Amino acid sequence: MLYLRNICSLEREGAYPLSYADDFAITVTLNSAKSNCKKLEEIARELNSRAREAAISFDISKTELIHFHSKRTTIGEGLKLEDIEITPKSLVRWLGVFLDSKLTFKQYVEIRISKAKAAFYLIRRLGNIQRGLSLQALRQLYIACVTSIADYGIQYWWKSKSKDYLLGRYQALQNEALKLVLRAFRGSPSQAMEIEASIPPPRIRFEKLCNNYALRILKFKENHVIKKAYIEESNKDKDELAASSSSSSSSRNSTIRHLLQPKM
Repeated sequence: MLYLRNICSLEREGAYPLSYADDFAITVTLNSAKSNCKKLEEIARELNSRAREAAISFDISKTELIHFHSKRTTIGEGLKLEDIEITPKSLVRWLGVFLDSKLTFKQYVEIRISKAKAAFYLIRRLGNIQRGLSLQALRQLYIACVTSIADYGIQYWWKSKSKDYLLGRYQALQNEALKLVLRAFRGSPSQAMEIEASIPPPRIRFEKLCNNYALRILKFKENHVIKKAYIEESNKDKDELAASSSSSSSSRNSTIRHLLQPKM
């Protein structure tokens, strides 16, 4: 990571570079898809130039492009890196999180729930009433092996518009697990089971995770890329709120975001 530091330390107005090990992403926000793709191509060329000087090459074939937008139609604007045409995708994976073009996170939540259920079904085999594990052991396994899988990345979608729907998927999973832990009947009320098992509901659990993450961001240095992006977006929201309150007839321009992810 020390070797890649000079390559990844790219500063451009309106562009946010993020990297983790050899996964590199560029997010650009402008008013049109064509302008965004053009800017992404310029940044990618500069990154390739820096990489060649450091005797490193990006794997262009693994590069992915996605447009984040609120339009009903599909945006097909792509870009070209060297001799490879890169077409936009409707779903990309970034550090274990699946991002869709509408940022609904429904597909991502379904993937996490599916993985958590796979772990839960394995645990359920150990819950035989006569020779199975104790209730305390099943509770510990649920917290350690199921919730840890299901809760990964909830900070991304916790404030999204589809929050209630996504939360319901987690609540259904927990209700099924609580019946196994407590040996409860099928129609047992979920709140009573959560109190009896001393397990908080998903809503409370997620609030705690998001608050802890917010505290971590506040401890970042002022020049940290995540903190800078958060402060800039917060200032934009305040300006838009002030403009909308002063002029009720003014329309808000939609913003398109793009992610370019070359992998070394």
